[in-house]
Amino acid sequence: MVLCRRILLRRNLVSVLFGLALAAGLRASAPDAGAQQTWRVQVGAESHAQARRVGAFLPNEIWIYAGDSIKFTFSLKGEAHTVTLLQDGQERPLFSGPMANAAAHIVKLPTPGNYKLVCPAHADMYGVVHVMQHTDSTAAFYAASLPYDQFDYDHQAAEEMNDLFAGRDEPSEEVRDFPPSENVVLLTGEIVVDAEGGQYLAIVHLLPGTIRIHAGEKVEWINTDPMEPHTVTFGPQQVNPQTAVTATLGPDGALQATINSPMDSVSSGFLAADQARAFLPQSAPGGARLRIKFTKPGTYHYVCAPTDGMVGTVI
Repeated sequence: MVLCRRILLRRNLVSVLFGLALAAGLRASAPDAGAQQTWRVQVGAESHAQARRVGAFLPNEIWIYAGDSIKFTFSLKGEAHTVTLLQDGQERPLFSGPMANAAAHIVKLPTPGNYKLVCPAHADMYGVVHVMQHTDSTAAFYAASLPYDQFDYDHQAAEEMNDLFAGRDEPSEEVRDFPPSENVVLLTGEIVVDAEGGQYLAIVHLLPGTIRIHAGEKVEWINTDPMEPHTVTFGPQQVNPQTAVTATLGPDGALQATINSPMDSVSSGFLAADQARAFLPQSAPGGARLRIKFTKPGTYHYVCAPTDGMVGTVI
């Protein structure tokens, strides 16, 4: 999957689609009054094997002066993010999908105010940009001289990323959360929330990656990730997984399907937990589960369509 990105500029809405490039840890002094500076913010992170991915703005809170710019950088290989800065009263937009490639993008913020920094594709990935007006040295410290410089932000970003990567959940612990189900494959992650930001860790491998069953049995996929939407796709992948959903809703709201041959195609669309946040599209209850019955012996391969490298096998 090729990571695509788009840039959309509007009067009060700035959307930038991108991943992550590690910011250099060079110290940058806070600017003098009247000077303009370009600040660095990382978006997302991933482990060396790309099996663990952090959905976060690093750092997730930053103070700058009006007229300063923020350079968003990225290098994620298998997942797209967007960045949207919202003023007070604006609704979070829908994720419209990636379009144009971009290695980095610089956004200039000329107007003082507090801007919510969000990723429309991931509800719990957010932060805050405080744009301060230049003033004299008698004003409060956070207006007269910014509380942090780039060196501080680089350090904060590294600490936040380490905290997210250091999650202690183990696959065996996650599986024990669902003892009534015999043949369960989990998709999971974690979320960290503080006073002004939200960050999450997506574990982009299936637990377990290979599952063995008897013909006639069912496998249940459960997305317990609080943030990341996943698909279970047997057969050809679609550009937009939501346009090719072949599973049907069962009586408890879980998706269900039957596969009779390794050549059959089944697509779940996005499996995601209920969305109950204000001003966001609401998802139907039960949309985080898929159950498939396998009627014949064989080896069945499937993928998570939007997450490159996330593959599984049912034997």
